[in-house]
Amino acid sequence: MTLSGELSRTNHQVEQRPLFFNYHEYTETYYADIGDVIEYQGHDADHELCITHFPNIYVPLDSEKFRTTRIVRIPRSFESSLEYPQFSAFLPGSESAAVTYGADGLDFVQHGYFDDQNQIFGYSSVSPLSDYLTEEEFNRIIIDINTIIRESFQVSSAYNISDLILELLTLTMWKWISKYVYPHPLLKVEEYIERVNESRAFKEKNIKMISLRESGFLSLDFEIPKPVIH
Repeated sequence: MTLSGELSRTNHQVEQRPLFFNYHEYTETYYADIGDVIEYQGHDADHELCITHFPNIYVPLDSEKFRTTRIVRIPRSFESSLEYPQFSAFLPGSESAAVTYGADGLDFVQHGYFDDQNQIFGYSSVSPLSDYLTEEEFNRIIIDINTIIRESFQVSSAYNISDLILELLTLTMWKWISKYVYPHPLLKVEEYIERVNESRAFKEKNIKMISLRESGFLSLDFEIPKPVIH
């Protein structure tokens, strides 16, 4: 290869940007196929199950809700900022580096059972959350949440300036008083999540978002009904 060819290849590699993927998911080849007697066996790499929903760790293990619900995790996105939490606006399965299965497209298609509870999964990164929210609905929710968080972390916000002044005037006692008279702006995101959870659309679909305080802002978790064969 000529020097110009090497430079061209190097420049091309430099210009490539990282592809985004949902780091909460993983694949599994040892599972039982849908439609067959539940018999676990190995499968080839072209027919791996993609594990896209997880046990509901926010309810007691012996509860009915634990048996009948699952959690879909939306990952943090670090592209826009490292200074405050932001979440992926990609409905799982639509990320640039998502696991795809051409025949299924962007639908959650059941292909196999996995784990002791015989949970149902597909071949792609598309999760059962897609059965309840469109890309537009999901995107609007994530943009709202990211916007509230971003505004809450602005250094020059009215809250931060007044908070600093009152801390000085009260000799640091303000941090205790403010809990009752001047709630932190991040509480707005909790109020937003509660409002969406109480909406008719979420109530009718029997889905909800988990408080970010419960997930530690590590992921935005959606509670959905456990997938069943249909």
